[in-house]
Amino acid sequence: MAVDTPLDKITPSLPLPTILRLGLFNLGLGLMSVLTVAVLNRVMITELQIPAWVTAGAVALPYLVSPARVWFGQLSDARPLWGLHRTGYVRCGALMAGIIVFLAVQTVWQLGGEVAQVGGWSWQDPQILLW
Repeated sequence: MAVDTPLDKITPSLPLPTILRLGLFNLGLGLMSVLTVAVLNRVMITELQIPAWVTAGAVALPYLVSPARVWFGQLSDARPLWGLHRTGYVRCGALMAGIIVFLAVQTVWQLGGEVAQVGGWSWQDPQILLW
């Protein structure tokens, strides 16, 4: 004999098509990350001669930060920003992403100039950890 708990009465079950629809995002993300990781490995390690541990760190960073997605989703549902639950957070994220991409391009240009002056990467220098 099964015992009904209050949690069973509150939590509705999701139908299979809804579960599959929600899983399509992660499927697409996984398919695209395979292509991105393959290109990053080839270009960064083989062509640019960047050490594999630096490339692995760049590849693993999204997976290390992924638990924050749950927290950001809960935050956007609980606290509206400018009267909007998710739109305000999406707009702030898009603005921050634009600023970060601009700064990343500037950094890569500066780094490319430095690498051209030196004649190659100098990964033995401890200052590389400051980047």
